[in-house]
Amino acid sequence: MALVGFFAMGVSACRQADGPWPQRSASTRQDDIEDIGKDIMNVVGKDANGPKEMAEDLQKFAANPAASQQIATLATQLGKVLPGIKLTPPESQQLAEKLWQGLSATEVTERQVESLQGEVKTMLVNAGVPENEGLATVGLLTDIQKSTTTRVRRWYELF
Repeated sequence: MALVGFFAMGVSACRQADGPWPQRSASTRQDDIEDIGKDIMNVVGKDANGPKEMAEDLQKFAANPAASQQIATLATQLGKVLPGIKLTPPESQQLAEKLWQGLSATEVTERQVESLQGEVKTMLVNAGVPENEGLATVGLLTDIQKSTTTRVRRWYELF
């Protein structure tokens, strides 16, 4: 019995350590994130240029061609689910911040990505996006993370 308890403690200690979230730098100005928040509000308000402007601003954070393609897919999906929902400007800025984190993070764990997805999905669903469309939208963050991550799982994190 003691051996089973010892083994269980050992496996639980092998959890992935959290990676760092991206920090703003000269190349990532607050203005870029604020622009995405404004673009989100334009899409919500059904502005004809909103989806195009949002896609262009999100593309600023593409780390490679694969990420660029996946970000384009995310922007298209957002362009479908955002029009007409109930989202305030502060909420759109929070959503922009979370999207920026998801697009820019390169060393976060799968658990952190899942947590971020949950936060974004909650924001979308609370604003009026149907849950299945919210799930489809946040699922794209996983694909983007797979193409941008530089973090390699260590052998002890496989448990």
